[in-house]
Amino acid sequence: MAVSSRLLTAFGVGLVLMSSACKKPTAVDGPPPAPPPLIMQIVSVEPSTVTAGEAFGASVYGAGFTEGSRVWFGGVEQQKIRLEGMNVIKVTAGAMDAGVYDVIVETPSGGKATLRSGLTVKAKSTGGCDFVRVYFDYDQSFVRSDASSELSKNVGCWQARTTPISIEGHCDERGTVEYNIALGNRRAQSAKSYLQNQGISGSRITTVSYGEERPVARGGGESAYSQNRRADIYSKE
Repeated sequence: MAVSSRLLTAFGVGLVLMSSACKKPTAVDGPPPAPPPLIMQIVSVEPSTVTAGEAFGASVYGAGFTEGSRVWFGGVEQQKIRLEGMNVIKVTAGAMDAGVYDVIVETPSGGKATLRSGLTVKAKSTGGCDFVRVYFDYDQSFVRSDASSELSKNVGCWQARTTPISIEGHCDERGTVEYNIALGNRRAQSAKSYLQNQGISGSRITTVSYGEERPVARGGGESAYSQNRRADIYSKE
């Protein structure tokens, strides 16, 4: 009899354990967790490249835009904008100068997003740029104002092409050979940096220095020296 009691007791404990194992967990009361906040961002601008001096329309694509959002191209706030949902803002922009600009959107609630270098404004093509020559001051490699103007006139032409650009740096005969090679290289690199700042890819540009080896004007004196302190730029289609 005692054995039967123990068997019945064990059987009862087993049933209790099985019942506990099969019991479903009680649901937790309360509202579901809130979705994560939407992160405001700018994904792209179409078109991303426009022509200087001409009005244009563009679409700013992203997320989190709201009514009353403001748009800047560079430091210029755009006045003609239209929200087309939380992902698109249409912009009608006036003429802009050549350059590369950040695109900024700001919402009334204080949200702000920036697309670095999102808009490129290319200068208009001004004709042939197969060969361009610019000059430098004595013992200097910075792009002076007349050289800057000459380069700027041809930026549109270089941008319109896909051909390689070669820049040669040159010097007058004063100074050692080693010094003039280094100076010619700085002049070529200075011209290259100027073109890159205007939106021309550096991968297209190669530089070389010939120092004093290839003068265009013979003889001494400033009239000859000033012509030999130069950078020659080639870009043939």
